[in-house]
Amino acid sequence: MDGIDGTDGRKDHAGTADGGAAERLRAVLARLGVGEVLRLRTGPGPGGSAGGADGVVGPVLGEVHARPDGTLEVPGALVGGGDPYELFGRDRVTALAAAIAAARPDLDVARTTVVDGAGVERTLDGAEVHVGDDDPARFDESLPQQVRRFLAGRTGAPLRAFTPDADGAIMLVVRGGTVLLQPLRADRQLAVRTPLVTDVAPDPALDQALGRLGAGRLLRFLAVDGTVWAEAVLPVWPFVGAHLDQVLTELDDNVLDLVAGIHATFGGERQYPEGGGTAHDERGDGGAGDGRAGDADPRGEEPA
Repeated sequence: MDGIDGTDGRKDHAGTADGGAAERLRAVLARLGVGEVLRLRTGPGPGGSAGGADGVVGPVLGEVHARPDGTLEVPGALVGGGDPYELFGRDRVTALAAAIAAARPDLDVARTTVVDGAGVERTLDGAEVHVGDDDPARFDESLPQQVRRFLAGRTGAPLRAFTPDADGAIMLVVRGGTVLLQPLRADRQLAVRTPLVTDVAPDPALDQALGRLGAGRLLRFLAVDGTVWAEAVLPVWPFVGAHLDQVLTELDDNVLDLVAGIHATFGGERQYPEGGGTAHDERGDGGAGDGRAGDADPRGEEPA
């Protein structure tokens, strides 16, 4: 996010819900980069370590997300609308700023913060915001909500495509297979799990073969009651989208080769169809794999 009013930083000034506040907010919104999130805040609150004239960030009113397609996504409640989320094109930034200022007169523009693509939050003057583990500001948005926003931005699919269930789990389709993203340990961890092959007969060599497949990878592989799973458990305190992206990229690049090798060697029913490719996939070319030795044959044997 570039500087505001020609400066190198992000310094802004507080304002009430009048034309001045709307204009200040418009300047901030206009410079929001793709993948960045603008957290709109009220006046002084209990959380944070930076922001505003007195160095305190206030409670969060809501967030504006800069989507890959160039639009700005905002909760309907922030603009006085009835829809859960509304989209504004870049040509409507002035109207968006005016609607937010009118609907939320408690907005304090100086205390807004920007979260970049790596999950680092900064004040408008560029100071990094550090929030303690017990600070209410850390719980501005639930883990499932952070994950679904990340997935929507990564795939281009709407938020409703990643609606969590009652336990906060989100289903993602990759290469025609089902991936489950499950919060664990009071939302301090996120499990990424997917069944690769089911109905696999017991084989003493299976566990050793799966151990070799997981060597040097983010994903590990295990067999449970005849089903071969791939999984990774990520620390998400805080949630960093780049970490989840690395796991999903590894899965996306290699899963078809892995499934083909396990199925050819140990039998069972494939849970990823040959060729792959679905509506949620970022590409449908079937996955080229990463050329690791042993992908084609989990036993690690040379082909005849």
